[in-house]
Amino acid sequence: TNWTFAEFFARIARIAKVPAPALRLKGSLPRYLAQAQARVYEALGRTPPLAPESVEMAEYFWYFDSKKAKAELGFEPRDATDTLFDTVTWLRKNVLGRDVLVHEAAAAG
Repeated sequence: TNWTFAEFFARIARIAKVPAPALRLKGSLPRYLAQAQARVYEALGRTPPLAPESVEMAEYFWYFDSKKAKAELGFEPRDATDTLFDTVTWLRKNVLGRDVLVHEAAAAG
């Protein structure tokens, strides 16, 4: 499935029952901010939490085409939403803890 970042995060938000990122920056600003935070972290001798290269890569629309794998290998991909659901479930169970990524309203209810 080829989704924009907005579509991808919206689906994760629905699956995880947490709000999607509210702030969307456009243009060159995200790249400049990522470079600035990287310089600050590096000056402190720490690794920046967000690599400027990752921000730059996010400026492009990346897509995949599995037609050749389907034709030559019989590849049958499963629904991407199922994969996201399984990933969120696995991360909560094995990495983050059961209550991580649970929106406060959902956790209270």
